Amino acid sequence: MTYSYLTHRNQRKGNILRHPASSAMSAGLYSNPIARLTAETVSELAWRPAKDKLRGKEFKKHTLEDMAEVLLLDEVIGFCFKLVELRAREAFGTYTHSDEKITELIRNIFADMDGTLEEFVGIACAIAFFFGFFTAEIGWKYNSPGFYRQMRLKQLLPHSPLTTRFKGNRNGLHWVVDRSGGGKPIDIPYLKCIHILNRDPIDPTNPYGNGAGSKTIGLFKAKRTCLTEWVIAGKNQSSGLWIVQANTSDSVVLTDHNGRALQENGRDRVVSAIENARSQLEEFDKNNFLVMDKAYSINWQAMPTDSNFFQTVLDAVDRRLFMAMNVPYLVANEGVGGGFGYSGVASLQSINLDSQISAIVKQVRDQILEKVVKPLLFRNFALKPKQGWGKFDVEKTNDPSQASMKIQNILTAVGAGALPLDNSVANMLRDLLGLPNQTEEERLVAIQKAVEMQQMQQQAGQQQNDSEAVASLRASPAPTGDQAAQQNYP
Repeated sequence: MTYSYLTHRNQRKGNILRHPASSAMSAGLYSNPIARLTAETVSELAWRPAKDKLRGKEFKKHTLEDMAEVLLLDEVIGFCFKLVELRAREAFGTYTHSDEKITELIRNIFADMDGTLEEFVGIACAIAFFFGFFTAEIGWKYNSPGFYRQMRLKQLLPHSPLTTRFKGNRNGLHWVVDRSGGGKPIDIPYLKCIHILNRDPIDPTNPYGNGAGSKTIGLFKAKRTCLTEWVIAGKNQSSGLWIVQANTSDSVVLTDHNGRALQENGRDRVVSAIENARSQLEEFDKNNFLVMDKAYSINWQAMPTDSNFFQTVLDAVDRRLFMAMNVPYLVANEGVGGGFGYSGVASLQSINLDSQISAIVKQVRDQILEKVVKPLLFRNFALKPKQGWGKFDVEKTNDPSQASMKIQNILTAVGAGALPLDNSVANMLRDLLGLPNQTEEERLVAIQKAVEMQQMQQQAGQQQNDSEAVASLRASPAPTGDQAAQQNYP
């Protein structure tokens, strides 16, 4: 360690100060990797809403269970969740390595695992995006048929965010706590788990992240209230308002369904005509009929309902639900020819969605390379870090409308002479169309076959024209008289 002394004093032991530069280059961190972990002993972190961190209070405005309720019951959120899942699958890519043997091995291991890697990536990104975090345990196997004692991937077992917690101390996270069994919680080593985050902008070190689902709870409650009121308004409009008029001074004797008077303390039970009319109308929804004296006057009046009000409110709530999930509203509402919402402002929002999905997908790639591929290559190949752990390449674009736009731009550039239609450009077009690439020889053979086919079509067309001309000459009668004289002597 290097020290610096005060220049204006004698060098005394009591005035030794640590130089700022040496402190900056010291090993380790001064800050806590997880801000909420301060004790030396391992402790469990509780999940808490984002608002609590701002107010410093421990009351819960919403919970993970509230987010799950929104996801299960709201059709807009379910649609957005599935869209994020499917787009994350397409954005993940395929594993490649500079060594073809390693590429083939890792791809075979992923193909041999329980479930599919694409399905895992989709659900991992969607859960992390909505709830804020996602964890899954990595399972290994060493007894695969034909690969005895070789380390291979068995499965990636996802955890429910509702029953997952974390343990650690000021040095970071050490355990993932799984409470899904209903009994004693299970502590799983953190290094044996995949952990994905939707980063919290207020507390970036929060292992629970900040999910988009927290922004949908208030909107969901408002939507449910509006739907309930809409149903009541529809019922009122269909049933209308019943108006019964009676003389307040009149009284009636209550009877049973057989017409016998009801007794109370040995006497007939007598009530006012107004009370009798009210009790009859209270049972109207169940009986659908009224039994009253002719002296009653019964009228029906319609109850108008402004249906446009409810439609406007629900449409506004749905728009905000799409916005909370960073999904373009026009994805589900633009209609034919809209593509993935690439119209005006929706294109910017779709870029925002793809950017956020790409950030989460990148976390999944890094975690799988670090915690799955790296141990496999180190154990089975004794591979060194300088040789690399490979990567995941995206083979094609996620959006068909983008592919169509690129195809049109390339064809326009070729037609204008800005791009030569060589093998690289042709293969780029074939990739966008989902066709296999061609070598230069295959492309020349295809061009030659196309030229030969065109020549054959031209020859067939010429022969058809000649045959039609001969047939027309044969079908026309020979000229006689004046016609023959005109042909011979014009």
